[in-house]
Amino acid sequence: MTTTDFNRLIESALLGIPQKAPDVIDWAHGNVVLPGSARSRHFNIDISPWIREPLMRAADMETRKIDLRKPVQSGGSVFGEIMILYWIMFGNKFMQYNWSNDKRAR
Repeated sequence: MTTTDFNRLIESALLGIPQKAPDVIDWAHGNVVLPGSARSRHFNIDISPWIREPLMRAADMETRKIDLRKPVQSGGSVFGEIMILYWIMFGNKFMQYNWSNDKRAR
């Protein structure tokens, strides 16, 4: 490996490290695609405005526990999908995601 290749590798690696986590709502608007959604293919907070506060709290990296209580078909899965993606990109901790049964995990 030449010095030029090494420097290019280092520069690429450094670009992949987020400097500061962006606002979760703004980030989700620009990056989250929901192919299974009947309402919108891209995330839009105006469709489920009641998940704004739980998203903000879950992304603040200080809140340790979220209890999201909501009616059926009102954004709970979207909340989970956004936060999993956000934590993968910007979180700095271990994460565990469990399915309710083996069939759903496949």
